[in-house]
Amino acid sequence: MKAKALIAPIIIVVLLILTLSLIACPTPVLAATQFTITAIQSANGTISPNSASVNQGASKSFNINPNTGYAIASLIVDGSPVTVASSYTFSNVQDNHTITATFAIMNFTLTVTQNVNGDISPETTNINCGESQTFSITPEIGYAIASLNVDGSSVEPTSSYTFINVKADHNITATFTVLKFNITVQQQSNGVISPETVSVNYGTSQTFTITPNTGYSNAFLIVDGLQVPNGSSYAFNNIQADHSISATFALTSTSTPTPTPTPTTPPASTVSPTPLTNIPTSTPISIVPSTSTPTPTSTPPPTKTALSGSANFDFLSWPLLLLVIPSGALAFGIIATKRRKKKQDPKNPVLQLPENNRPKDPEESIDQLFNKTEESVDHLFNKILEEEEHKIENENIPDYEKDEKKKKKYIKVVRARQLLDE
Repeated sequence: MKAKALIAPIIIVVLLILTLSLIACPTPVLAATQFTITAIQSANGTISPNSASVNQGASKSFNINPNTGYAIASLIVDGSPVTVASSYTFSNVQDNHTITATFAIMNFTLTVTQNVNGDISPETTNINCGESQTFSITPEIGYAIASLNVDGSSVEPTSSYTFINVKADHNITATFTVLKFNITVQQQSNGVISPETVSVNYGTSQTFTITPNTGYSNAFLIVDGLQVPNGSSYAFNNIQADHSISATFALTSTSTPTPTPTPTTPPASTVSPTPLTNIPTSTPISIVPSTSTPTPTSTPPPTKTALSGSANFDFLSWPLLLLVIPSGALAFGIIATKRRKKKQDPKNPVLQLPENNRPKDPEESIDQLFNKTEESVDHLFNKILEEEEHKIENENIPDYEKDEKKKKKYIKVVRARQLLDE
């Protein structure tokens, strides 16, 4: 019993001694194991952090950041590709590691949606970020761009469209419409053109009917400002521009039989004016019957006439001009030459007279010669006119009414006579 009683205190003392020894001399703690994770950088992006030391069993995350306009192309950990992501975490690290990434420029798709009656070029295409791309919008012949739509929104229709500094996907489409042209109808009185002004499609045709009122007929048909052959209709074919059409209408003339006149012998003093037709209003014409007695026949005798009208030197016939103008010019030239020579000639009898006996006008004799020359020219002109008038008197007046050339000659002779009389 006594022995057992002593064991318990001994154990207590031993435990106390061990406790005190541990307090006085603590057991050393071993340092934790660390591992290195290395980030290998490449162009057009970065991995952060650059590198890191990680305790055994710990975790570490890395961020992959591409430059603007670029995207992560691949992600490689310890030499093996992994799923591409913007970050990567190493968990329960038990060894050294490496991480790297590659970067590629971003690429965008420009989608073209084609429609009928036109074309957008190029077709759907891919371009790099920041680049630009122009598309041409070309309608077919006879069509025009009706609308242009970019990314679902309507823009102003134009023959080209450019995407600038592209940083996203886009789409473009266009619609086309047939060209239309107006045919303008200009209505006039006494008839009608039908239909009225119309709008027609490119390349089509349109016919118009020209209908005069009762008692009228088509006089002129004008298309696009130019006269074209008359007809009851006119067709525009393969229309590719605006046009105009207009027509004028004239009263339809009705002819009546002309009664046969009874031959009579008019008195010599009687004047029966008969106007010529189609003569300008500025030149009134009258016909005076001849004093000679016509021979009665089945046809009325020709009437000899004299015309009156305002003088106009421009209407002189060319035979008169060829004779009168050279003659007058020659006469005036001779006179001027003689005047000059006589004025300078010391043998001039007028200049040899004493000064008190000289005429007041030393050129008096020359003036007399000039006046005589003028009288000669008038006489020549008068003689030519008399010959022309004599020819006319021997022809039929109705012939002058029908023959335009004869009628003009007749008027010129009369006007020349008036000019000479003045």
